[in-house]
Amino acid sequence: MMVVALGMVLVAASVVAIIRWQWGLYALVLVAMVQDPVRKLTPGAPGYLVLATVPVWCAVMIGALRSGNLSWERFREDYPGFTRMLVFYAAGMIVPAVLSATYSPGSWQLTLLGIYTQFALIAGFIMGAFFPDAQGDVERLMAWYCVLAGIAMIGAPLERLGIGTASGLVGTSSLGANWMTQRTGVELQMISGLFRSPDVMGWHAATLIMFGTILAVRSAAWQRIGWAALAGWGGIALMFCARRKMIAMMLPYALIIALLLLVFKRARHVMPIMFCILVAGGVWWHAYQRIGPDVELEEFYGTTLDEAAERMEQHGLEAVLDTIQQSGFWGHGLGMAAQGTHHIKCERPRIWQESGPSMLAAEMGVPGLVLFSGVVVFLGMAMWQALRVAAGTQAYFMYFGLVAIVVANGIAGIVSAQIFGDPFVGLFLPFLIGLCLSGSRLNVPERLS
Repeated sequence: MMVVALGMVLVAASVVAIIRWQWGLYALVLVAMVQDPVRKLTPGAPGYLVLATVPVWCAVMIGALRSGNLSWERFREDYPGFTRMLVFYAAGMIVPAVLSATYSPGSWQLTLLGIYTQFALIAGFIMGAFFPDAQGDVERLMAWYCVLAGIAMIGAPLERLGIGTASGLVGTSSLGANWMTQRTGVELQMISGLFRSPDVMGWHAATLIMFGTILAVRSAAWQRIGWAALAGWGGIALMFCARRKMIAMMLPYALIIALLLLVFKRARHVMPIMFCILVAGGVWWHAYQRIGPDVELEEFYGTTLDEAAERMEQHGLEAVLDTIQQSGFWGHGLGMAAQGTHHIKCERPRIWQESGPSMLAAEMGVPGLVLFSGVVVFLGMAMWQALRVAAGTQAYFMYFGLVAIVVANGIAGIVSAQIFGDPFVGLFLPFLIGLCLSGSRLNVPERLS
């Protein structure tokens, strides 16, 4: 019954997205928050429900194409250097696509999955760049996400307190999993709440904190306190998920914002930020103490920075070299390292890679790594130009925060990119990158007032 209800929601969301694609993004966030609870309460917990956001995203792309907002020509006109590099990167997919399509009978399905993933990412860049028609558009989408994510985060303290776990809605017992970690020699329970895994909940919690901070600083009076408190509430779920890579994103996020403020705005804009940090920290501390502090969990998180350099070297360099030795100069082929390939019945190489660079090397080999590095460089240049425009407007902090979110996710992806295999996360993040680029349009009054 719940699957039928979700199906009706997907149909309605897809229709809305085709008619007005910007509204479809609100529906996309809603589906991302309800798909895991629906799956848990459905007998057999069908795995295909993980893909619930895919049809909505496809409808969003159709709607954007109909409205002219998914226009390669327009995107190339506004961001010529970046689009030129994307063309080179797309050309670099030809050999990997041939390799995966001819690897074994049925492996062409992996190729199609890889092509869809890559071009859906590029579509995310374009739609994000042309999403806002007014400065409040981005903040309204952020607010919608924060409200829904804030509601979903109730699952973390419930699971921590053992409430609702018998029903299968809270935790992962209905999925036949029990997430534990022993990295510090002590067995710790990893909390997933209403989500299907601690990774997914941890990413949403981290994003809630980052979005909430942006909204708090951009708001005034009681609204500021409310958004800051919601960010602190997200900190509870982030704490109990027991995923160091998620909590580690907070450091580059804060550092990037601080650096951008120093470069563009100096220290006089720090007071609202400090106020929000105090409110968020106070809410987090009070809730954490009421739910029950965990010394072993605190010690576990205390090792994050101690092992950061080692893990960056291990996953960002050593894993890439090992991958090149195993998969060769051209890699195994497009789509081979994509999430969900275990559902495709065909022979494929064993993929053990976890970090973003090593997964890219497994799929596209050395040429793919070189071309992707070029994409990152040109993207950075385009984002910097957008920041210079946005810094002269009242929306500056929102764009500083968006850039910080992208950088934080990028750094986390060097260590582990598994979360980006989530259909929602893997497509929403490129959209956020596109939003960063939209800052360059703030000086175009007819498009963005």
